[in-house]
Amino acid sequence: MGPAATSSKASASAFSPTTVPLVDSSPELQKIEQPKDKVVFALQKLKDRLDHSPIVSLEATLDGEDVWGDYVMFEALNIP
Repeated sequence: MGPAATSSKASASAFSPTTVPLVDSSPELQKIEQPKDKVVFALQKLKDRLDHSPIVSLEATLDGEDVWGDYVMFEALNIP
């Protein structure tokens, strides 16, 4: 966590971004020709991954505020 966030307890769930590399190397994706269809395919894979993501209970503070709660750890990529 960065300097503004601390955690006193977290579930034993490790988070590592894997969906983007999996989708990118998918043989199914390689067969799709239209960029728009590739986006639809990738979004569906992300939705599928989200449906199977575990809920993680966190006890933490962020910028001095308690942000304790149940969260879904999920990767995101933003390319302008």
